[in-house]
Amino acid sequence: MKIGIVGLPSSGKTTIFNCLTGVGAELDAQRPHGKGQEANLRQVPVPDRRLDVLTKMYEPRKTTHAQVQYVDVAGELKARDGEGKGLDELLRHLRPVDALLHVVRAFEWAGTPPTPREDYERLEEEIVFADLMIVERRLERMEQEHKKGRKYDPEEHDLLKRAQGLLEAGR
Repeated sequence: MKIGIVGLPSSGKTTIFNCLTGVGAELDAQRPHGKGQEANLRQVPVPDRRLDVLTKMYEPRKTTHAQVQYVDVAGELKARDGEGKGLDELLRHLRPVDALLHVVRAFEWAGTPPTPREDYERLEEEIVFADLMIVERRLERMEQEHKKGRKYDPEEHDLLKRAQGLLEAGR
């Protein structure tokens, strides 16, 4: 399983990443920002007592525990105005993940009181907007193919139209 850790800058993403993985990755404030910056990646074995018992019972040559890979991307997702780390670069790291772990700041930072609800809603809106952009791009390509006389899957088109409506409604 691959889990992407998302949140606004200085919300504690890298601290959570370090706690989950036992690594000392650099915090956002310590990392040089800019294009080409790679995400923190770490694969961690998942302890399973049941597997340990079975291993003792059957003594296989090899035992492989389940693995979880955590992805910590620095920066900020700002789909609407193109600011922050860059939408394409962030999505490149987040597309292959199976789940998102959304970190929200609930502590005072640099004299600023926490606003967890607003921070949560802000990032969720950006994620929905980024999804909407992807759906709209795919619909545009399908319509261009249709104009050129190429066939496309009408079920996919209908599904994308429904998704577009839901995303436009903020869901």
